[in-house]
Amino acid sequence: VQSECGIDTHCIIPQNVKVVMDSDLNVGALTIYGQFDWSDGIDSSSSSSQQYYLCAGYIIVTSTSSLLNIDLGSSPSSRGYIYIKNNGASPSNVEMMGTRVLGTDMGGSMIIKGYEKKRSWTLLGSNFGVGESEMKVLHDVVAMGWQVRGVFFCVNR
Repeated sequence: VQSECGIDTHCIIPQNVKVVMDSDLNVGALTIYGQFDWSDGIDSSSSSSQQYYLCAGYIIVTSTSSLLNIDLGSSPSSRGYIYIKNNGASPSNVEMMGTRVLGTDMGGSMIIKGYEKKRSWTLLGSNFGVGESEMKVLHDVVAMGWQVRGVFFCVNR
């Protein structure tokens, strides 16, 4: 898909087309009329990991036969990132949605599964200033199941 859709392109997955994500994807915007599958495909006893990212100004799943299916829940070592870019892209045919959208319209379906964490958010425990390299949070990050992850990059246009 990346070879057909550039980082500034509105990429459209047509009806009756199934796309299986097996590499990073960075597009201007993504509209799904067909099916988009993203699975880690890892056996839960495996120690291997997979890390992909999906970047777009918006991701809309639209029409009753369309589906965005993301299942990265088989292993805590699986990593998937969805980044909604601040590139000003807006779905023109969907009146109520602005920019930076991840959603469904006209009966589209979205299923997103990941590895369960005890807590997915916390608050700063103290001020975090410019130039500081360490931050304190209110909750124990190990108990929450957090891990240090690699850095990924999406062009933000």
